[in-house]
Amino acid sequence: MLTNPGGNATSVGSYTLGLYVTGVNSNKFINVNLFKNRLYFVEENSMNVWYLPTNSIGGAAQVLNFGGIARNGGYIQAMGTWTLDAGYGVDDFAVFITNMGEVIVYQGTDPSNAATWALKGVWQIGYTFSRRCMFKWAGDLLILTNDGLTPLTADLQSSRLDPRINLTDKIYSAVANAAQLYNTNFGWQIMYYAKPQMLILNIPFNDGPQQFVMHTITKAWANFTGIGATCFEMYYDNCYFGGNGFVGQFFTGNSDAGLNINATAQQAYNYFDSRGQLKRFSMCRPIFQTDNNLPTILAGMSYDFDAASPVNALSYNPVGTGSGVWDSAVWDNAIWTAGLISNKQWQGITGVGYAGSLTLNIASQNVELHWDSTDFVMEKGAVL
Repeated sequence: MLTNPGGNATSVGSYTLGLYVTGVNSNKFINVNLFKNRLYFVEENSMNVWYLPTNSIGGAAQVLNFGGIARNGGYIQAMGTWTLDAGYGVDDFAVFITNMGEVIVYQGTDPSNAATWALKGVWQIGYTFSRRCMFKWAGDLLILTNDGLTPLTADLQSSRLDPRINLTDKIYSAVANAAQLYNTNFGWQIMYYAKPQMLILNIPFNDGPQQFVMHTITKAWANFTGIGATCFEMYYDNCYFGGNGFVGQFFTGNSDAGLNINATAQQAYNYFDSRGQLKRFSMCRPIFQTDNNLPTILAGMSYDFDAASPVNALSYNPVGTGSGVWDSAVWDNAIWTAGLISNKQWQGITGVGYAGSLTLNIASQNVELHWDSTDFVMEKGAVL
């Protein structure tokens, strides 16, 4: 915030550019939100939220105190804007959330006028532990609490005891454990990356940040490691992250800064339409689509929910240059590619169980890889 007690306000178009904020020490502001042409600022470790005149970034600040509304005490953690159709047209609501998990929702335009500013309700959800606990996603607000990552619309219509309303319900235990152990660490953040359909939850583990990433179409989750990000931001539809002394571009290219990308993937356990029957597995054939040489892949089976990963070491050495790159490849020397090609290779597996799950360890570099499906060879045994 610009502070200059001796300065004057100037006008740019219809906006007033105030060079200072009066009525409060702006050094205590820790969160800002734009709501219906007004800037709102959360005061650190207090129940106060300050707001400015419309279309202004400076001037006399007025206070909203939620001490008489928040029943569980604590302090205001953040403010967000929630777009909702409540039956009389789409409107924006002002959402204030405390560290104790109380959500306070107002509707209106001018907090100083009771005729145009009304309390819509107070709800209790999980505790919030990060200033970056809200994220605008389409017309909804995502809220990060110790219960997980939840759309506000679902959270206020369902019990907090029902994890199915959480986007993180499939990884509920992992998120809950991380929230319990690392809630005081800096770096928690929610980010949506539209190009690859990713919703990113950055978690600052003690041994380095990790990202829990959800594919927004399939709702499947993955865990990214080795990316030392403490903050994310979008710029021209590309995702960038900041770390300890560097800025990097997220999820671009098919190598890890010139090194191999190592990945582990596990399918859901499957009874193969015979829940009470033992099976002996002998072979599997994961079917891939690639645009280059097939990377190093190790396959292993886990049985009856006893997870086990292939233990052999992975190494991958790219062979040749792969398909040619336009404007740099040499004609008649480089490989002309028509797109992705299918790779179908059988691998031997061993084990007996009622339910099976295939795990793959993969090392690749400069390869686009898609896992399409898997075939199995098995013998059915006795029914118990």
